[in-house]
This record gives sequence, C-alpha cells and structure tokens, in this order.
Amino acid sequence: MDPASLRRFLRFLFHHFNADHGLRTAASLSYTTLLSLVPLLVVMFSVLSAFPVFDTAVARIQDYIFRNFVPASGEVVQAYVQQFLHQASSLTGPGVAFLMLAAVMLMDTIDGVLNDIWGVQRRRRWLSQFLVYWAVLTLGPLLLAVSLIVSSYLISLPLVKGVDPSGSLRGMLLSLMPFLSTTVALTLLYVLVPNRVVPLRHGVAGAALAALFFELAKRSFTLYVANVPTYSTLYGALAVIPLFLVWMYLSWVMVLLGAEITYCLTLFRREAPVPGEEQTGERLFLYAFRILGHLWKAQRAGEGRTLEELARLEAEAGQEGLEEVLKRLEARRIVAAGEEGTWLLARDPGAITLLDIYNAMPHALPRVEGAWWAADPWNRRLAEVLGKAVRDVSRALDEPLSRLYGGDADQQDGDAGDEEA
Repeated sequence: MDPASLRRFLRFLFHHFNADHGLRTAASLSYTTLLSLVPLLVVMFSVLSAFPVFDTAVARIQDYIFRNFVPASGEVVQAYVQQFLHQASSLTGPGVAFLMLAAVMLMDTIDGVLNDIWGVQRRRRWLSQFLVYWAVLTLGPLLLAVSLIVSSYLISLPLVKGVDPSGSLRGMLLSLMPFLSTTVALTLLYVLVPNRVVPLRHGVAGAALAALFFELAKRSFTLYVANVPTYSTLYGALAVIPLFLVWMYLSWVMVLLGAEITYCLTLFRREAPVPGEEQTGERLFLYAFRILGHLWKAQRAGEGRTLEELARLEAEAGQEGLEEVLKRLEARRIVAAGEEGTWLLARDPGAITLLDIYNAMPHALPRVEGAWWAADPWNRRLAEVLGKAVRDVSRALDEPLSRLYGGDADQQDGDAGDEEA
C-alpha cells in the first residue's frame, strides 16, 4: 500500500472507530469483564478439569495468562482470582447456573459489539448464538492447553536443543507465544462471531495488528507502572485495582481497534472516497443506478446483496456513499433491508423508473407547488422556467429500470461490469 493509500485508510479507519464510539465501548466492556471475569475463568477451568490429561496444565495456563496478558499487577490479581475460583468450586447448582449465565452474558455483549461494528442488523438465532458461545467457552481453553503442551514438547526436543545449545532460539520462540496465541484467538473472534462472511486474510491481518499493539501496550504499561509510582502513592495496597481496570480498558481498545481494521480492510479500496470527501448528487445518482442494477440481478437469482458485496462491486462509491444511497432509496421504499444484512428491491423493477432515483437523490429540481411561487414576479418567472424543466425531466426519466438492465446485450455489459468491479 503506497503512502497516499495508507493515509486514506487511516482516515477511513479512525472515522469508523470514532463513529462506533470505540473508546466508550471499551470502557463498557471493561466494566462487564470485571463482573464476568471470575465466572468466565470458572467455566474455562471446569472444562479443563473434565479431562484428566490437563490436570497438570491448569496451573500452567493460569500462570501463562496472568504473566503474559496482565502486566505489572498480574501476580496480585492471580492470587485474588485463585481465591475466588477456590470459593466458587463449592457453589451449588443455582450458583453454578448463575456463573454460566454471567459468562454467556459477557459473550453476548462481545457478540453485540462486533456485530454493530460490521453493521449487522439481524443477529443469529438464539440457538446458533448459544452454540457459538459454548464452542468458544469449551474449545478456547482446550486449544490453549493443547498449544502450551505441544509448544513445550517441541521446544524440549533434542533436535531443537542440538541446534540451539545456548537456548536463545527457545527463548525467542517462548517470547513469541503470547503474540501468536493472541493472534489466533482474535482471528477466531473476528471471523466467527460477526454474523457476516469475514475474509480470513482480513481477520488474520486485523488480529495480528491488534496482537502487535497489545504487546507494545503491555511493555509500555509495565514501564510506566515501574517508573511512575503515581497509583502506588495514591492508593497504596489498593493500587492493583485501578491498574487492573486501566489495563482491561487498554486491552479492549486494542481488541476493538483490531476489529475495526478487519472491517475496514473488507470495505476499503484505494480509489474509494473516504469519509468527509464530498459525494455530489450526480455521483449518488450514478451509484444508485448501479446498486439497483446489482439488486435486480440478485433478485432474479432469488438472493439479496449485503453491504460488503455491494462495496466490492462498486468500490468507487465507498461505504459512506453506499450507505447514503441505500438510506435514501429505503426512505422512498425502493429498497428494503432483508435478513442477515442483505438488501432487496422493495418494488417490481418494472415499476421503478429513473425518475424515482432522481427524486430520491439530493439536488433534484424543486417542485413548483405552493403559494411561495406566486409571491412576487421573481418567483413567478422562476416557476415558469422550473415547471417546464421539471416536465421535460419527468418525461425523459420516465424509463423503467428493467428496460435499462434487461436485454441480451445489456445483460452482457452488466456481467462485465460486475467482473471488473
């Protein structure tokens, strides 16, 4: 990506991050995580305890999580969490059910936030959501345990020791484990949770960047706490509480930023206008004509088009242009939102004309109606000219879209346009 495109992408990214209230959402998720952390860990470690082969791995996983993902105050937080986990092990059936509910509520909150980023209007059905949450809560700790065991085994192989007698290679591999673990976990989060088809390469790219930011933030946060003892001076023994809250907030900022990167990579095109650049009525008219053509073709196949699909087909419009056009067409009941984020034609294509598009877009000629036009000679003379222009435009644009999109030759042109887009 050249420097100019990179600058456009960064503008595009931060516009969407701010529009989705990324910092405010991170604060909300931090509070929710604080309430749901112990229930979530109880469920995860209960899953591992069900497999005897992982009995010795539970303590290692706890150490690994708090050592690599909770800087500065990890040991103190781990001690408190272990105490809470020990107390939670004596809960009865209703208590366990409450812990499960709290863990699922956290997953549901994350699900809602990610689907909002992707602009999903219809989320998965309840059963599908539950299965996704359960898969994350059960497979997540199992995959983490397996990865730790396998990596420890590989690093301890005689072959590795023979190649790396000083241990520098093993040290480097161990230092990369947190980055790789975070990348894999976030990739699964970005690709599986949104009720959208998210390209795997975009999910990996967003997750890798978020993991990189996470590692940089972790090192910076550790240095700050070690060299600027403000919290220790103010809070004393309780300093671990605000430090942990601040770190959770920073962590969620990184996670949400990675999600926004993944989303923007799907929509961004180098030649596409970025938010803030003017979208004229003329351009919106052309985009609307093209968009309705794609929806017409999809309708003939019994399908709809998602915003992401339209963005790929009409990259020049950009997301802002597409959203503006769809909003105006929906207000005129020309298109309608369908299930799973698709867009559909709301009328028979034979009943939609170019005049409908013209009237739906901005900067159309004003209608000569009302007393204002007869208020004085200026208005009356303007009304005569505009009235004739409106009649001429109405006659010229009274052309059904189905006639423009149809026909063998035109159909081939439309197919070629789709392929080029």
